[in-house]
Amino acid sequence: MAFEAYEPSVVVDEFARKIDSLCVWEDNLIAGLSDGSLLFFQEQQQGSEQGSSRGLSSWQVTRVQKNFGKRGVQQLQALENKAYLLSLSDDGVQLHRLPELQLVSAASRTARGAAAFAWDEGRQLLATAVKKKVISHQLDIGHTFLEMTEYELPEAPCCITWVGPNILLGTPKSYWLIVPAASQAVEVLPGTVVMMYPAVQPQLLFAAGSHAPVLTHLASGEVLVTKDAISYFLGPDGKPSRKTTLSWSAPPNALAAGRQYVAALLPGCVEVKSISRAGAAAAAQTLLLPGMTVAAPTPSSAGCLYIASSTDKGIRQLLPVPLERQARLLAAAGDFQGALELLSLMEDEEAAAAAAAAAAAAGSEAEGDAAGGGNAAAAAAAAAKRQQLEDVLRLRFGFHLFEAGEPDEALTQFSMCSEPDPLLLLLLLLLRRRRLYPSHHITAVAAAAAAAAAAAAAAAAVLLTSPAGEPDEALTQFSMCSEPDPLLLLRLYPSLVPDKFLPLLPSSAYGEPLPDLAAGAAEAGISSSSGSSSMRRKGSSKADVSGAVGVVVPYLLSHRTRLLASLEEAAAAASKQQQRQRQGKDVSSAAAGLTNGEAAAATSSSSSSRQRSKQELELVAAVIDTAILRAMLLQPDSGALLRLLQQTNYVDLEDGEAVLTAAGRYAELAALYQYNRRHAQGLALLQQLSQRPEGMLVPPSGAAADLKGLPGVWAAVSLPPSGAAADVKGLPGVWAAVSGAAADLKGLPGVWAPVRYLIGMQPQDLQLLVQHTGWVLGADPEAGRCSP
Repeated sequence: MAFEAYEPSVVVDEFARKIDSLCVWEDNLIAGLSDGSLLFFQEQQQGSEQGSSRGLSSWQVTRVQKNFGKRGVQQLQALENKAYLLSLSDDGVQLHRLPELQLVSAASRTARGAAAFAWDEGRQLLATAVKKKVISHQLDIGHTFLEMTEYELPEAPCCITWVGPNILLGTPKSYWLIVPAASQAVEVLPGTVVMMYPAVQPQLLFAAGSHAPVLTHLASGEVLVTKDAISYFLGPDGKPSRKTTLSWSAPPNALAAGRQYVAALLPGCVEVKSISRAGAAAAAQTLLLPGMTVAAPTPSSAGCLYIASSTDKGIRQLLPVPLERQARLLAAAGDFQGALELLSLMEDEEAAAAAAAAAAAAGSEAEGDAAGGGNAAAAAAAAAKRQQLEDVLRLRFGFHLFEAGEPDEALTQFSMCSEPDPLLLLLLLLLRRRRLYPSHHITAVAAAAAAAAAAAAAAAAVLLTSPAGEPDEALTQFSMCSEPDPLLLLRLYPSLVPDKFLPLLPSSAYGEPLPDLAAGAAEAGISSSSGSSSMRRKGSSKADVSGAVGVVVPYLLSHRTRLLASLEEAAAAASKQQQRQRQGKDVSSAAAGLTNGEAAAATSSSSSSRQRSKQELELVAAVIDTAILRAMLLQPDSGALLRLLQQTNYVDLEDGEAVLTAAGRYAELAALYQYNRRHAQGLALLQQLSQRPEGMLVPPSGAAADLKGLPGVWAAVSLPPSGAAADVKGLPGVWAAVSGAAADLKGLPGVWAPVRYLIGMQPQDLQLLVQHTGWVLGADPEAGRCSP
């Protein structure tokens, strides 16, 4: 859908009389005609049209002032915050009081040959181009024009404006800048001192081009100077204030400047472009309104621009499209930076509206309380709506950046969302994966043994990296959402999530639907089997994979820390509740257990606006911890995964067993068994590795890669030693040279790990203790005497 900054509507159509000038005063549109008349138009509301964002309206002529000026009314401008109207006709520049149009003052020496005037509201200064001169006047407190200075020019100006304290004007051949000199006190008569304003020579800036010059004053204080079909931004010094320019398809007849956009009146159409993002092609609009030549100098209080045809096309109103719709249209065109910029303007408007409402409510204490409550509620609702839109835009921006091969920026946008959710992030990589990333940036980590192919698929998590290789920047963007949630992050890496957890992934975020997981997988060529998603590509290196997950893991670990704290709080709250129940106090019952569907709904809500139950927190923790395990398997072994499994964790046992076995990471698998009190499997694994290593389907890797059947490294699988076990250097036994997680285990006896495993078991595990003590002592008789 094409971008829309303004929506045109008809004020009057096929107007037979020639219009020379327009201006806005309060809710009136004033038109100056070539016969010297003034017309006052007012908009009449007639209800609303179904499916339209605005109400139906029509414009009515509420007043006709004939013979307002001699011949045509060339220029009109209403003073800000004052009921006065400046006009230029053959009578010169005059000031009239509104609405009665009573003449208040006339600027001297402007009655003949004046081409244009410029008004400085702040300093109450008038500059008028008269033939080959510029005459300045001061409007005093009595609303009388006092002549100040006259400046000579080599050519007759046809347009003029103030730019800061200086005067910028255009002639048919050139643009000029006048820098007024400081006033001087001169004693004209004894005891009579007056302030004199010395004349200065104008400065030539540059040629005006082959078409008539056009000057347009902007709210920023800059001036748009048009040379042929290009408009330049100039500052008070007459030099370009920006590197960018505005290019039009033809030389404009006039420009109308709004708050964020400029409308150029071209012979065949009206072109609209952004002021702040001049080079953004997406923030441009073309309106099929031919023949428009006249523009009101300032927009209305609602931001409307008014343009007219000097022939018979009539008058058009350009109504600003709501910022929310503009932002969505820019996002649809891929200009997410511009869309987010518009959101900041929405925030400014909310702040201004809140301040205005507070000022209005302060007028009456009795009314202020009620009005204040309503205004506060409306402001909160507007802020919530804007935040939701910002989340949507940042999420879409993240998608866009991943498509552009910039995962760093994508993750940055994602983390800036209000509720980034790691489950959502795991789904994002399913988006057009084959097209987004070249094959040499895609890898699959598979097990070596054919007999373990199914289990290997579980360990063969597919991680994609971009050509830019900047995942850090991506995280920055995602973290800028108002309430970061790691579940959105995980959507970018679906291969880190077991298939049985995929139904828990959200189907929407921030009110926007997310891509279908099955469809994304089919498009990417992913097959689901053996409890995991897998994909095989060639040409990617281990460093590519490690770099991708190296960004994700710290982010997930950070959220995991907060999640564990929340679980502790939930457990403490449940304990207190049970205690109160035992004491007979009236308390609400504990939440019922979640069904699979309820769990899916809980996690897919991705909302931090409510408190998750303990069951929900544990479910999310299982997804995150399992994803961390899978991600760490794709990184070089540093011992971090082993330490994770030795401590409190929620890794899914079934999936963890499959992927660790497929990767040959038996040290970590034994730790997983031990934490989950699967001692029979854990001790059997240690025995097989020590006594029958050739029977392992997958060769050991990681901490166990170089042990050659020696069990010494398995000291790493138990909890950190204490007491006598803290210092085992020099103890007899089989010594093993290890690396990775076991790099600091040099000097530990060969069967020290099984011994520590056994002594850490509970009385109910006595049968297993007796069963495995025999082979441990048989392998190393000294182990029994060396154990603490």
